[in-house]
Amino acid sequence: MPRNVVALVEFSGLRDWQEIRSRLTQIAGLNTLEVNSMSARAAAVTFDFAGSLDSLQAALGQNGFALDERNGTLVLRSQ
Repeated sequence: MPRNVVALVEFSGLRDWQEIRSRLTQIAGLNTLEVNSMSARAAAVTFDFAGSLDSLQAALGQNGFALDERNGTLVLRSQ
């Protein structure tokens, strides 16, 4: 059963965000990426992932991302 994930995606600018968003949509098991809000350096997103949090972190890591928890919020950034 897919889990609903809410995360903050950090980026350096619009071009970086566009690249990150494109790369995220290519990750197997990650579906329905929605942008809830956006600022100049971060976007709050929601997506479904078919698997555990550990498998999500592994899939993101294989695609050049890091997923960490900061003050109770999942934070996603490009490595």
